[in-house]
Amino acid sequence: MEHALDRIEEGEEDPNKVGMLKGIEWCAEAWQQLSVETIQHCWLHSTLISKTDMNFVLH
Repeated sequence: MEHALDRIEEGEEDPNKVGMLKGIEWCAEAWQQLSVETIQHCWLHSTLISKTDMNFVLH
């Protein structure tokens, strides 16, 4: 939302347009805000890794 408002102030034609670099920056920022526990929880729910394997990786 802040990005769109900034673009409106700059007089941009399409305030919701986001470049690839900005999108990657947002993803990187969001990733940094995730806790280790959240990432572990998501891996376990994905069924791509078992609890046993997760414990092995963590210890």
